[in-house]
Amino acid sequence: MTMNLGRLNGTMIPVERQTEHILDKLEAIAKAAGSSLGKAVKADVYIGHPEDFAAMDRVWKRRFPKNPPARVVIPYMGMGERGSRVEVALTLLTNTAKAKVKTIHTPDAPAPLGHEPQAVKAGDLLFFSTQMAFDSDGNLPNGMVRHPSFPWYGSPGPGADALHDEEHQSDL
Repeated sequence: MTMNLGRLNGTMIPVERQTEHILDKLEAIAKAAGSSLGKAVKADVYIGHPEDFAAMDRVWKRRFPKNPPARVVIPYMGMGERGSRVEVALTLLTNTAKAKVKTIHTPDAPAPLGHEPQAVKAGDLLFFSTQMAFDSDGNLPNGMVRHPSFPWYGSPGPGADALHDEEHQSDL
């Protein structure tokens, strides 16, 4: 759901407020359909720039304090409305669903970047959160560093800024 909420009287609306507004609208739709955000098992979140991740994640922690849905966050520069910085698509169970929901965690995969589990199992379905080519510290394995001519958009992972800085030292 994309809300036409990027600007108000020419002023950019903060990412946190945009995220809250979208989740409020999704909550109303879920309620009308016999569900709630508490029944969310999967979220696809598009953010205007990786720098928007922290603001969006703060709202996510407030709105999904326990057992958040599996989540994929995608930096996407082509939002639907000028000034929009966040889009959210959710998959929910209805309030009458019989499927048991379980949060999945394994030490054999990197820890999530933000407030999401590694995966969520709902009945016979498995929903994965983002997995990227770096470890829990934000470090890419040997041989996985991007080619210097590719554009750099950053990463919300811890340690990614140091990798970015190291790469650009060779550009100077």
